Amino acid sequence: RPSCSSGVAACLPRANAMPMSSATDRSRSPAPREKQEHFNVGPAEAALGFPTQVIDSHAYIMPAFDAANGMDRAEKLRRLQLELGTHHTFTMEVSAGGSRRFVGNSSLVDPETFELRPGIVWSRDNLGRPSWEVDGRRYVKGNCPPDVQAQGNAYSAEQLLAAMDFADVSVSVLHYYPTFGDLGPAHREACARYPGRFRRLIHFPDLVQEPRSMHELIAKVDCELAAGGVAGLQF
Repeated sequence: RPSCSSGVAACLPRANAMPMSSATDRSRSPAPREKQEHFNVGPAEAALGFPTQVIDSHAYIMPAFDAANGMDRAEKLRRLQLELGTHHTFTMEVSAGGSRRFVGNSSLVDPETFELRPGIVWSRDNLGRPSWEVDGRRYVKGNCPPDVQAQGNAYSAEQLLAAMDFADVSVSVLHYYPTFGDLGPAHREACARYPGRFRRLIHFPDLVQEPRSMHELIAKVDCELAAGGVAGLQF
């Protein structure tokens, strides 16, 4: 079986390759590639020189951070607090007047024990971003692009589709994430509306332990497969 490196090399265009001995012999140089109208092809094909499909195997669509989305709201905010309190991206203390300063995550979690800090009040700031307030101070996290944050971290299938077109991505595989709640309905709808552009992973939260009924689990899998768009099982 060829190695990854040899497999990639075999796919690369070789129009510019020539033996060293003939580098200065213009009579033996390969004919120049026929001029291409690059606006007739996507960025991936223009870069590689041949038709190709780019697949994003790890993509998300998300509800707003303050939407319960099939989960107890208090539990969802607890998960959000733990997620943001341990995330590597920056945290800012902000004010309504626009001033800011970068701080650590200690407003959300104890930096030594990672226990959740009590008394957190969640809301959207004046720019629509997810934020939390504690001891009279407001904070935001830099874990999402600003245009997504301005929507309360909501990101629709249509927005992902527009980003895919811009980046010349043909297909995206939609993943689950526990902090977002139940993404099953949104994933099924996205695959039904755009069947050529989205695939989805199915997920069963109770699979962290042995299922009570294997027949019941198989029936759930069959229902998901019947709904279409399934690329695999995420666990």
